[in-house]
Amino acid sequence: MSDLLKYFQTRQQEMVDFLTTLVNFETPTLDKVHVDKLGAFLEEQFRSLGASSVTRITQEKVGDMLLAKWNEDAPGKPIMFLIHIDTVWPIGTLAERPVKIDENGVLFGPGAVDMKGGITLAVWSIRGLVERGELPNRPIWILMTSDEEVGSIYSEKTIHDVAAKAGLVLVMEPATKEEALKTWRKGVGSYTVTVEGRPSHAGNAPEQGINAVIELAQQALKLNQLNDLKNGTSVSVTVFHGGSATNVIPAKATAEVDVRTLTEKDWNNIQQKIMDVTPFVPGAKVSVSPGHVRGPMEHN
Repeated sequence: MSDLLKYFQTRQQEMVDFLTTLVNFETPTLDKVHVDKLGAFLEEQFRSLGASSVTRITQEKVGDMLLAKWNEDAPGKPIMFLIHIDTVWPIGTLAERPVKIDENGVLFGPGAVDMKGGITLAVWSIRGLVERGELPNRPIWILMTSDEEVGSIYSEKTIHDVAAKAGLVLVMEPATKEEALKTWRKGVGSYTVTVEGRPSHAGNAPEQGINAVIELAQQALKLNQLNDLKNGTSVSVTVFHGGSATNVIPAKATAEVDVRTLTEKDWNNIQQKIMDVTPFVPGAKVSVSPGHVRGPMEHN
């Protein structure tokens, strides 16, 4: 058994206490005040561990981001931990689901896995190396973001810019069930399909209408045919809205579509097919608007 393993085994309770402290900060993404409280706590932790600099990247709508650096003047490209401090859980969840450890020694709590457990591993990895005098002679960075649960819409550019300077980025999301590292990530995109038809009375003049729901239903079936699940491509129509009254031919209908692919080639191919729409119903108008889109990260 290595000395490093023994070190962490003797500090296990402190790590559990640290994780419990993190979970007890409630941090729903869009509650900037609460998210910033955890950010301030972690900034103190970074400084107490001897970070040579901690840079705050201020945000208006979500919590501020932090970039902490150790050995920033050392040779070599940085090793970077990427963490996020926001969760999906609303304020008040802790009162209903307080932190607990079950009979098998498993800790439960809102955000414990995603990703306050990963934050604990990152911080304590650095703490252990600092306390043992074994921090590598190369730059070590932690980039802390605050909006991952809404798609990193505010932090994406910062992540791209900072990560491009690193030699290795460790994203501290949960591992697989087999506890393996993830070295491949699917691309994900959301799209809105909008159909404009023409309203008419469903009883007196249905033939004068252009039924947007019927058009959209056929577009949904066409999209469903793009699925290639065995090769990692999924195209899922997940939300469908249409119509205004039971006696009116629908003038408008919309659908939300979730798309995932494993490879860049499939990603480009499927995007082209989704955007290339032709109406089935004469007179109907169909448009597709991309939402948040992030391409795949292929293993290489």
